[in-house]
Amino acid sequence: MAHLTDEQISRYMSGKMSEEEQMDFLTHTAVCDFCSGRWASLIEDKELIMPPPDLASDILKQTVYKKTLMLNADNFIEKQKQRQREFWTYTAKVVLAMSMAILMVFSTDISFSYKYTKTENSVEIQYNSFTDSIGKSSDKIRNSIKKKWDGFLNEIGRGSYKESEDK
Repeated sequence: MAHLTDEQISRYMSGKMSEEEQMDFLTHTAVCDFCSGRWASLIEDKELIMPPPDLASDILKQTVYKKTLMLNADNFIEKQKQRQREFWTYTAKVVLAMSMAILMVFSTDISFSYKYTKTENSVEIQYNSFTDSIGKSSDKIRNSIKKKWDGFLNEIGRGSYKESEDK
């Protein structure tokens, strides 16, 4: 289609075109920059609609502020992920501590032994204490852990673990 004439533009602006001609006019101006520019230059300032006074703030709300909200949402998501990591780390520590406590309880050689001695005038009963058997078992566990730790340190080349002698 050829460019619009000044007559066609003025007929459209005065409303003297049929509906079919108006559709052709609008279709052409939608795709032709030259004709849409000529049409816009003929529109008088008094015919232009003034934008609403809060248009700039509405545009900012829809673009810049929305991006800021998205950044805040990203920070919120990162904080949630960090909290989840902390939760699972804490949970793993608790489970490990409980496992070690259960291991210590069930691996102890708890026995209540006693020695019964009868003399002429009395009966003597000698008990091995519960704390003695737990102490022996915890020493076994500590020595086992120390051996494993020393093996690990030797593997990575740091020597062995030495306990402080202030016991």
